[in-house]
Amino acid sequence: MSDTEEPRSDQDQRDYSESQDQIGKTMGMATAGDEEKLSVRVREQGEVFSKCLASVIRLTKIHDYNNSAFDIPIEQLRASLEQLIGVLGTIHLAMVEKQIYINDIRIRFQASDETGTDLCIAFDRHGIGGLSFHRAATDRELRLLLHRVSIDAGGGKRARLLYEAYLVKHTINFIDLSPTFRFKAKVDGGDLDTGREFRKVCGKSVGLVEETWRNLAKNRLPNPLPMRRVITDLIELTRGDNDQQLMSDMGGDDVPLYISHTIQVAALSLLIGSSLGLPDASLSDLGVAAMFHDVGYTYRDGGAVEKDNHTSMGLRVLLRQRGFHEAKIRRMLVALQHHLPANNSEKPSLFARIVHIADDYENLTRNREGGALMSPAVAMGRMVAAGGTEYDPVLLQLFVNKLGCYPPGTILQLDDRRWVVTTTGVRSPDTFDRPMSVLAKNADGTFPDTVVHVDLAEVDQSVTVVSA
Repeated sequence: MSDTEEPRSDQDQRDYSESQDQIGKTMGMATAGDEEKLSVRVREQGEVFSKCLASVIRLTKIHDYNNSAFDIPIEQLRASLEQLIGVLGTIHLAMVEKQIYINDIRIRFQASDETGTDLCIAFDRHGIGGLSFHRAATDRELRLLLHRVSIDAGGGKRARLLYEAYLVKHTINFIDLSPTFRFKAKVDGGDLDTGREFRKVCGKSVGLVEETWRNLAKNRLPNPLPMRRVITDLIELTRGDNDQQLMSDMGGDDVPLYISHTIQVAALSLLIGSSLGLPDASLSDLGVAAMFHDVGYTYRDGGAVEKDNHTSMGLRVLLRQRGFHEAKIRRMLVALQHHLPANNSEKPSLFARIVHIADDYENLTRNREGGALMSPAVAMGRMVAAGGTEYDPVLLQLFVNKLGCYPPGTILQLDDRRWVVTTTGVRSPDTFDRPMSVLAKNADGTFPDTVVHVDLAEVDQSVTVVSA
């Protein structure tokens, strides 16, 4: 959510510059001047809209929504909303810890201005952290929308669902409500249980991807803010040694494949980006771009999207979000280029090369109805053989350095005839080919009754990959 930081190295800067050059060549539009002007307009009109919204909400505490006292404030709110819709097409309003964002742009208020605080408090009572307006609203629709705000619903998901039901009842179907946002994962009064919080974030991301894809299939504009919230949490929860969690299964047996694939690719992309030393702001952009890499499959224009054209369709979907800025350009390049070989003459962007590695690995090792296509170790060996042509050799090496010789999920047979399944990547240079594992089958062919951990670094035996 913060302003984009500069890359750490000259090579990174060249990659980002090439990305901007490439998108300019592809579409022949978007200038820095246009983006600066758009940002200024959004900040100015967004401040007016936010203040009008907060003003009307204050009135709901003392007047019925049909009272004539609302006439002028509601008209001012309606006019400011209509102006923003004219500039942005769809408005994504996010309220994050007393701060207000509109379509990725932070709205700044004077220090004495309580607008951000008032809006966050008012909507937090309903478990709402954001509103998306897909068209302008009438006087009646705005009065009905805000009538319920003054009620203290106790917060949480149930309160938000009740608010959504209220909107449906009054046929207000052009406004989407988002759950509460936060900047960082926190646990009050103690250390963060990263494992538990990680699983919680993964669970939230499943519903988020499903909702995002559903909205895009309805021809609604992309909203990257909820995606950025999840990615920010993942970055916070997987620093240092905790990045092993990014190699774990992010989905589940009951999660649709396209959702688990999306989340897994984003997680593996973050693993590579972190190994590369990208700053947090760039990692956030990378994670969001990875979340949208297959967005072309949501495109609807009279027919199904085929695999060989989903990249260009993805570009079309992301182009519908108005304005141009670096984060949006990166997302579009990833959607367009994530299947291009690293040595392609079009010079795929840094983020596209990262997502290409994560995407192919996940596709090769994904759990399917009949099992994975191939063992993680076999898949890694195949990809290493294509380093320098299909894959960026430096990025691929960073990936290998994290997952190791036998990546998590590899089935190995030991000399003593026991079978194990690896559960970790590389813990240290000395254990590159000796990860932690769990016992899958005893030497006599029976299955263990309890979970038995086997540290291959302490096993003086050779291992054989059991191909899937």
